[in-house]
Amino acid sequence: MRTTARRVPALALFDFASELAGYSDPEFSVGWDGSVFAIARLSTESPVIDRGIGIFPKSMLDHPTEHVVLRWVRGAVERVTIRNEALVLQHVQPTPDGLLAVAGRSHWRPEGPEANAVVYDRDGRELRRFLLGDGINDVRTTPDGTIWVSYFDEGVFGNFGWGHPGPEPIGAPGLRAFSPTGEPVFAYDAARAGRHHL
Repeated sequence: MRTTARRVPALALFDFASELAGYSDPEFSVGWDGSVFAIARLSTESPVIDRGIGIFPKSMLDHPTEHVVLRWVRGAVERVTIRNEALVLQHVQPTPDGLLAVAGRSHWRPEGPEANAVVYDRDGRELRRFLLGDGINDVRTTPDGTIWVSYFDEGVFGNFGWGHPGPEPIGAPGLRAFSPTGEPVFAYDAARAGRHHL
């Protein structure tokens, strides 16, 4: 079989640069409805820490700061300002009542784990906060608000207190689904090839 190389032109839909001026460390994602999200922080504080044995991402900033979320959908851009948030927010997805913003890391401590997922309304007001686990690789929502989360190795095997001395990591199955309020509703089981279980 013979293949032929072809050039496929790409058309820029929107340039986020001017809207993100003054903000740092932007992260981008796509929602189920075709919307494109960008999230960035006003703070210049580093989102990583050097522990001597390597550089690790922070779960929380030392100083809460303003975040901006931009949502491009069908040619229009919506802007949501989140004020006084310490989580290192990286993932944004649409929800039926606003938007879900998630930090990829969460420490487990004896006094309780860090809740690393927040649902905000379109005016940036917090509606609810809950835990999705540490070591999050990606987050996607569905039209009914179900939250699908995939985890990288530290989320599966444990770090930041998860697994030792704390409980089994939430991300141990590698893939989970949660209700819109953060209750687990599905965990991948490799032995049963994806049957639903908890």
